[in-house]
Amino acid sequence: MLTDYETSKEPALLELAGQILDSEEPEARRYPMLRHHFGAYEPLDDALAVLRSSGLVVRRRRGTVNHVRQHDYYLTQHGDQVAQRVVSEAPVFSYYVERVALVVALADGLGGTALKKRQYLQREYAEAARGTRIGSVSIRARARLEALRTQSATNDNEGSRDRSRGASCGPDCPAGQEQRGRRPRRLRHLRAASHPDSRPPAATAPAPDAHGRPAHRVP
Repeated sequence: MLTDYETSKEPALLELAGQILDSEEPEARRYPMLRHHFGAYEPLDDALAVLRSSGLVVRRRRGTVNHVRQHDYYLTQHGDQVAQRVVSEAPVFSYYVERVALVVALADGLGGTALKKRQYLQREYAEAARGTRIGSVSIRARARLEALRTQSATNDNEGSRDRSRGASCGPDCPAGQEQRGRRPRRLRHLRAASHPDSRPPAATAPAPDAHGRPAHRVP
C-alpha cells in the first residue's frame, strides 16, 4: 500500500496502511512463511483437504494431464453459506473477510510475475536464505509510514498556500495541481475493501461444484 501511495498519492492508501501499522496487527496476526526455491512457500494440502472433504471448496486444474500449470480453487455455494453464517454468528472472523478483500484489491490486474517482483522489493524477503522463515517488515514499514505522513502534511500545507495565493486571479490562473481523473479500478476496490458493507458479491465460478451447485472462485 505504501508503494502504491508513493505512485498515486491516493490518501485512502496511506489511511489504510496507517490503520494496520498503528495497531498490533503486524505482530499479532503475523504468520511467517518459509523461503523456498521461488519465494514464500506454505503447503496447503492439509487445510484444503478439510475444506474439500466437507464440500466447501472444489479444485479445477489448468493445463494438460502431464503438465498442470495451475490449480484454481472455488468456494461452493454451500461453502459460501457456511462462511456467511460463521461471520454472522462470530463477527470477529470478519477480519479475515476484510483482509482478503484488501489483498485482492491490491493484487487486482497484476499477474504472478508482477506480484513476485513486488515481493522481492522487500529486503527481508529477497535476502532470506532458502529454508528459513521470512522476517517481518513492520519496523521498516512503520518508519516509512511516518516519513510519508510528514511529507503528505508538508505537501498539504504548501498546496493550501498556493490555493490562497491564486484565489483572486480568476479563470486564467495556471492550474496549481493536475486534476485528478477517475480513480484506477484497483484504488476504487481498495476504498471498498476498507468498508466491508460496500464490497461486491463474490464472483460466480465458470463451473459447478462436485454436487452440481454453482461455485465461487476463491481469490
